[in-house]
Amino acid sequence: MNKLSKYIGLGYVFFVLAFLSLGGCRPNLDYPNTTAINPEIVWTNASMIRAYLTDIYASSMSGWNFGADNSDEAMNQNSTAMSAYDQGLNITVSGVGIAFNYTNIDKINFMLSQLPSVPTSVLSKQENNYLKGQCLFWRAWAYWNYVKNLGGVPLITKPQVNGSASSLTVKRSPTSVCVDTIISDLNNAASLLPSRWSGNDYGRIDKCAAMAFKGRILLWYASPLFNRSNDAARWQKAYAANKAALDTCTVAGYKLLTPYNKIWQTKGKANTEAIMFNNYYYPDHAYSMNTLLPWCMTQGNACRILPLVWQVLAFPRIDGSATALGTPTGLDTARLRSDPAYNANFFTDLVKNMDPRFYASIFVPGTAFPSTQVPAGQNFWEVYGGSFPNYNDFGKYQMGSANVGIYGGFYPLKAVTPGTNQITSQQQGGNIWIEIRYAEVLMNLAECANELGNRTESRGYIAQIRQRAGIIKGSGAIGYGLDAYNNQGAVRNLLISERFAEFAQEGKRWDDLRRLMRFDILNNEKYMSQLFFVANAGLPTINSQTGFDWTQSIQTDVVRANFHLEFISNVTNNAINTYNLSTNHWFYPIALNDFQKDFNSDNSMQNNEWGGTFDPLQ
Repeated sequence: MNKLSKYIGLGYVFFVLAFLSLGGCRPNLDYPNTTAINPEIVWTNASMIRAYLTDIYASSMSGWNFGADNSDEAMNQNSTAMSAYDQGLNITVSGVGIAFNYTNIDKINFMLSQLPSVPTSVLSKQENNYLKGQCLFWRAWAYWNYVKNLGGVPLITKPQVNGSASSLTVKRSPTSVCVDTIISDLNNAASLLPSRWSGNDYGRIDKCAAMAFKGRILLWYASPLFNRSNDAARWQKAYAANKAALDTCTVAGYKLLTPYNKIWQTKGKANTEAIMFNNYYYPDHAYSMNTLLPWCMTQGNACRILPLVWQVLAFPRIDGSATALGTPTGLDTARLRSDPAYNANFFTDLVKNMDPRFYASIFVPGTAFPSTQVPAGQNFWEVYGGSFPNYNDFGKYQMGSANVGIYGGFYPLKAVTPGTNQITSQQQGGNIWIEIRYAEVLMNLAECANELGNRTESRGYIAQIRQRAGIIKGSGAIGYGLDAYNNQGAVRNLLISERFAEFAQEGKRWDDLRRLMRFDILNNEKYMSQLFFVANAGLPTINSQTGFDWTQSIQTDVVRANFHLEFISNVTNNAINTYNLSTNHWFYPIALNDFQKDFNSDNSMQNNEWGGTFDPLQ
């Protein structure tokens, strides 16, 4: 792989030095210019060294994703919302190839090469080790983001040198070698870092983050995507890594945060669940919420993440019983249409008797919405009259807006900062993004335990998550609705739904479907489907702000009796939006330009699912 010289990695060094030397005067020709920009100065100044690392953090850390992904979690509000990839179209190297950008890896390698020569008068041995540990973590992070999508990649762990063909041309290493290298970096990082930071360093990568990330990677490596033969040894390694991570995190003070709905609004060490996170805050580091909100409550690019029925029904009921489609206790869409009593009972469960995580994650029409755009004392009534596809949207009359939502009334809540309005929704979002939560460590460990045949242990970890959620324990040896899952396959399916619910809007659904090789789930769902809250025929037509009591709640039985649920299979009413994901392509190809330029179109460097001979399973 052709890379630029190590001096590219000095770009940020020059920036820092330029910034710090802005006050320099024109040099006196009789004296040496001590204010001239010299990259070597960086490694003699602790503040500059820390600034260099801060730049690596800024360009590496993940954050809120404000667009519906390829999964069945959510959709964009337009009639061609489904991606071409989901439709099985444009499955070509030029259409879906992944390009390499080793900028951060270059920076990290350069910093790692310089730290050993930094004198203790600049950095103490302990701080030097802390910086090295963080660099190693971020290198592992950068490489894993390629490996999980491509398999093996070119491994570069030292600064490259101009003029050296062997340094600048690097072929792909086997996936197993890449994983070993990544795990080695994380092991070394964990050995160098404190269990948890405090004071001004709070929020930096710590030992717990390194161990939890290692557990995540080994879970992936044991999963069907990489482990087609279901090698139990890989599951054992993943189990050991996640168990060690859980024990270390627990001793360090990490634990599940209660209540669930406060996780994304609790800052500082009070947030015991946040192991790796991005701490957003206004005005210096905020985000726009417009894609999360209906048009009437924001400006610009609204309604870009609308939860689908598949996400809604991933949540269990308050007693732990399943609501998922296709289960014996789930939603029967035919009965929903034909049986008013069944419809009413399911409607009641949906708005009153669901897992509390559901109400913390997804707005339910006819309840309070966390925006001051809704008039004081009113609930937000994103419900409908008439019939599909020509529903009459109540919300547009309540809010005096030309249009509010045409594809359903559910909205995501986790990233919405309470009290927002049309103005503050623009670049004033301040909810914490958590890349790794304590709950994920528990869930990863539960999956490993189940694959090793330890179902009771596995369900015990899930029970901790459900207990925190507020689900009723009920009867049974384990409780929380978990005793019904009494074999390995049942627990596997449970974990798929449980992760879908627990990590809603946290960017894990698509990755889970890939690593488990379960695109069949989307293909069987077939469409982006939705549940609509629809007024009964006897309810007067709503055509003005004064035509309805907006202070009512859909959770009130006599109010809800005026409405019913309608399941719409293809909410876009557009046949092109049909899931038809390829089950012959699980890894992505290297982008065509990179393949041609960096590998001289060497077929042995392209993945074997895409016309090459490189095997990402080796």
